[in-house]
Amino acid sequence: DFGDTDLLYKRIDEILSRDSVIAVRTTREGGKEVEIRPAIYRFDLRCGDAEPVIEMELGLGQGGYAKPNEVLEVLNIFEPEQIVSFHFHRKALHYRDEQGVYLDPLAAVV
Repeated sequence: DFGDTDLLYKRIDEILSRDSVIAVRTTREGGKEVEIRPAIYRFDLRCGDAEPVIEMELGLGQGGYAKPNEVLEVLNIFEPEQIVSFHFHRKALHYRDEQGVYLDPLAAVV
């Protein structure tokens, strides 16, 4: 349950409007702060007849990356125990070039 969807919409808009979003990533050495905003391409809440769904398009590559759980953590709405219980489903894997054009990841290797 996502709770107050109005608050969730507001926090998503706040995240997208910021130039910088810092997440704490767990490493073997402990936690380290990482910049994830450049890797958040799209972040939406879709509400319909069924349960609300959070959709994200996140970058992965030389420019850095963001994990779905890190993005949810920076919303400061959910408890860590809630985030661990959420089901994440990867719909696709794309390569996005410097112009923002999506390519098949295998075609980008050639």
